[in-house]
Amino acid sequence: MKRLAIGIALGLVAAPLTGCDKEEKKEEASGEKGKDGDKTADKGGDKGEDKAAAGATVADAMKLIPDGMNVVVGLDAAAVAASALMKDNADMLQQGDAGEMMAAADACKVGMPTWKYAVVGVNTDNDKQGAIIVSATGLGKKDTLECIGKKVKEKNPDDKFEVGEEDGRVVVTGKDDAKVYAVSDDVIAFSGPDSKDAVKELIGGKGKTALDGSLKEVAAAMDQSKHIYFGMVATADMQSGPTAGIKHVTGSVDLSNGLAIAASGEFGDEAKAKELATMANQQFAQLKGMAGPLGVPQTVVDSVKIEAKGGAVMASAKATDDDLKKLAETAKKQMAGPGGAPGGAAAPH
Repeated sequence: MKRLAIGIALGLVAAPLTGCDKEEKKEEASGEKGKDGDKTADKGGDKGEDKAAAGATVADAMKLIPDGMNVVVGLDAAAVAASALMKDNADMLQQGDAGEMMAAADACKVGMPTWKYAVVGVNTDNDKQGAIIVSATGLGKKDTLECIGKKVKEKNPDDKFEVGEEDGRVVVTGKDDAKVYAVSDDVIAFSGPDSKDAVKELIGGKGKTALDGSLKEVAAAMDQSKHIYFGMVATADMQSGPTAGIKHVTGSVDLSNGLAIAASGEFGDEAKAKELATMANQQFAQLKGMAGPLGVPQTVVDSVKIEAKGGAVMASAKATDDDLKKLAETAKKQMAGPGGAPGGAAAPH
């Protein structure tokens, strides 16, 4: 079951790499095509689970992350799919385990062009707590999950993947009684063993979401308009050294024009934030001279910005599409080695 969760996350990252039609992606992203929960909405049901099934957006999926999680990641796969960065590097995830996984997804009619979004919530203090909400056209249908189960068994015969029903809802049971609930025809919710009851309650319109509890401040600070965004409540091991007093960390990745990365650490103390920003800028000034020899374009280095805003330390960097192509070329050369062959071996004569 854990492999399923990892596969879902990797699949969403790999989704843009299939070169699917941009217009189709735009339709999915805007909700004009394959909108989650349309059938449920048409039924006019007033059950809590009907309301959950109708949630077709990342914001709605966030509400299915149960209280107690301290890390959350959101991914708009449909929007990421249109990025030049992903399309230009499509071949990189067509190999190895990722390639096998994408082939299996295609076989079950939930290939990468069908992926829409994913939200991941975890508790770093308990690896049995967590939830992953994923949307893809047809993903929550019983025959789709049965197909995925067959593929899982082909790869790992000893893995537990039992498709059944609970209270009229399609459910997959995995190792340690971890669950995958079909929220709607297009949405599934994976839950760790210690989170299955909480996730089930939230699907039914009950329970407490992390947005109203453990992740309330983090969610308010995240820029959820970006293609990828994340937030984390500061853990105990972060409360020493320069980061002592930090409350939470948030960040985002935007791929609409090259690559733009932003991150922020909230301390709630303006003096502390200014002190750390000054320290970070001094350290960066000492290190940025190494960027050129490593193949990092000067425009990327010059875009780095570290500053204090209120009680937070904020950092950002940008790379244009041309910058990213240069970085990719450098990476391929380094992987090829001095002899031009993978791993640094001399190229055959």
